[in-house]
Amino acid sequence: MKIVCVCRGYPTHRPGGMLYVCQDRARALVRAGHEVHVLTTGKTGQSIFDDKGVCVHYLDCESLIYTLRFAQQCSAWVDKFKPDILHLDGFDVNHPWWVDKKNSRCQVAITMHGFGMGAFLTRWNLFLAEKIEDVSFQPSKLAKEAKIISQANYIFAISLHEKWMLEDTYGLYGKVRLLYNPIAPYFYDKIEDQVDRSSFLCLGCKGTNGNRFFSFAVEASKKASVGLMIVTDQPREQMPKMYHQSAGLVLPTYWSQGFDLTIAEALACRRRVIVTATGSYIREAENNPYLHLAPRGDIDAIAEQMQKIFLLGPVDAEHPCRLQHRPDIYVQKWLEVFCKLPTTTVKKRYGLGL
Repeated sequence: MKIVCVCRGYPTHRPGGMLYVCQDRARALVRAGHEVHVLTTGKTGQSIFDDKGVCVHYLDCESLIYTLRFAQQCSAWVDKFKPDILHLDGFDVNHPWWVDKKNSRCQVAITMHGFGMGAFLTRWNLFLAEKIEDVSFQPSKLAKEAKIISQANYIFAISLHEKWMLEDTYGLYGKVRLLYNPIAPYFYDKIEDQVDRSSFLCLGCKGTNGNRFFSFAVEASKKASVGLMIVTDQPREQMPKMYHQSAGLVLPTYWSQGFDLTIAEALACRRRVIVTATGSYIREAENNPYLHLAPRGDIDAIAEQMQKIFLLGPVDAEHPCRLQHRPDIYVQKWLEVFCKLPTTTVKKRYGLGL
């Protein structure tokens, strides 16, 4: 099949969770034998790039932001390619150029990586914690976003929490499919654990504190008398080794949406995760024994979970919560939606289902 993926950014622009998801999906589709084109925003000095079989097109527009020019060029390229599937990672609410592309030949799908309602809940969390002074709520904007999203053939949610928000708060019940983010296959490669891995924990956050609050993890590690490794600006290919050198991942986030890619990576590397009880993680923890919750900003609770993890074993290699991020499984489930392919084999082997 011919597949066109549209994303505002790609890892060749800069590192980032959603950008890696775009790349991991595109590469996995190519490995499955499909023709894949990625349309993304401009990059100085480049117009086209071969990324392990993925044809990445940098359009003549401003980098990393939605613009009318980006929308117009995406529309023109899709008309030229005439794909079987058009997939968007998020979308520009002001220029929904893709709405008139769906027909019997081209199916349109959107993977939502956070949206209006999720952003509002995150701001509300920060407001309650006195991290920001005010919070805005504009129902008209959310209603506009929901109306546009509903015009896609399929809508993918990356966590139980986002599925709930799309179905319940946006009224899209019946159109949403739960599909966890794929990650690069090398996170599943076998790596010999370090002998001293239990002596410290890994914090998978960027260098800026932002709303991830890695400072909470620093204080908690002191209380728990355990080591803490703060990973910043590390090449992604080196991350499996970093995870395997740790007892687990600490993510004291205030984000009330999504499913952080570092969590998927840690699970793939058979590492447990300590994460704030907010957003998607509360719901995910009900079925995932490897997610250990702590209340937002509760340093003592984070420290207690750090000490607890040392007494527990690694993630089960065959547990569905680990396997659901494998790119080959993701592609199978992704294509099932469009092609109505048999699901028996995948469900029987991995216990997974949409």
